[in-house]
Amino acid sequence: GLSGGTFSTGDGQLAVTATFRRVDHILMDKLNNLLYIADDIRVRVVNITSGIIYSFSGSGGFGPPTNGSLAVNATLEYVRGISIDEQNDRIY
Repeated sequence: GLSGGTFSTGDGQLAVTATFRRVDHILMDKLNNLLYIADDIRVRVVNITSGIIYSFSGSGGFGPPTNGSLAVNATLEYVRGISIDEQNDRIY
């Protein structure tokens, strides 16, 4: 994929065809199944087995996080890091 574009594209497709707005951090889950990517205004995930990328959180809109909405529909600003808890079931 490419980084430095205006938008991130490619959800639901092979990650190698995806574009990224600005990649600031990547993190592999503890089972080595999922690769999380902090892409400026969203968090995206690559399924390592299938190679498919999708949005985990962030709608692609810029703004303060939205309370009460699904993570994938929320607006985010400047996602710079990702962390996973010890049980591999919560993403921060």
